[in-house]
Amino acid sequence: MILVRAHTFDQRVDAILTRLSAESDHQVACLIDETHGPVGCGPWTKITVTREACEAIGLFCPSDFAWRCGDYGLYLATIAFPSAAHFWMIEYDVSLWFSNLRSFFSRFDDGTDSVDFIAPYLGRRFPNWYWHRVAERRYKPVYGCLFPIVRVSARALTHLLATRRADSAQRSDTEWPNDEVFVACELVTNGFRCRDLNSFGPRVCTRQTLSFKQPVLLSDLERHSPDDMIHHPVLSDNDLKRKERMLQRQIARTGTIAQRVRRFISSWKWASIERLHAGSNQRFWR
Repeated sequence: MILVRAHTFDQRVDAILTRLSAESDHQVACLIDETHGPVGCGPWTKITVTREACEAIGLFCPSDFAWRCGDYGLYLATIAFPSAAHFWMIEYDVSLWFSNLRSFFSRFDDGTDSVDFIAPYLGRRFPNWYWHRVAERRYKPVYGCLFPIVRVSARALTHLLATRRADSAQRSDTEWPNDEVFVACELVTNGFRCRDLNSFGPRVCTRQTLSFKQPVLLSDLERHSPDDMIHHPVLSDNDLKRKERMLQRQIARTGTIAQRVRRFISSWKWASIERLHAGSNQRFWR
């Protein structure tokens, strides 16, 4: 089964679900964050992520759980679809830039039923990683991954949910591990079969195409032919505008906003952002 993780439902999310349904040979559903209110998902099956739903299955919910704990949605999915053997979870800002998605998913469907966890950049992590300090008290060595696209077996999710529930009795908001460190450490340490996303044949992502800090505009990506790679984060113009509004709320009033945004987004494609805002509210932007 494939879950598309999103916090909003728009034309882009609908198009992702439509393509996955048509080309993947998997059942698809929308895993939607409704912590800020109901979100309609058109004709698609919806799995709702809310604080109430997660607490009802025994999970501690830190203030940012909907972002920090991507694994929570997977636990809700196992309850909604108990017969599914594996779950793909793909964030809405991931672009599978393949000419046909069947060729992508088929490499993982053939003879991989015994693999419990597939994720990008799965491997050892060291003290310079943000989550290392939180994890090293319990796990040695520490493992990590990226979580925009993962596949997890139902049996692994049963184990992970039981562990999260037990940990919830001794919770700490600031020390609660995120999905990238918890799932990787818990499964590798306990002998589950875990593999990197690039270990099934020709690589499908690189640090230049799949990261958390090098976004590209969807319109830029669509100017090029499919390269059989996974890209993330891929932002539409509306996504960028939403991020701008978020930054407007967060950035202090002193100094120019452009300078602060540039520092905040670091290696983002600044040229794409400037192009997007060319001719718009120049007084604000400068």
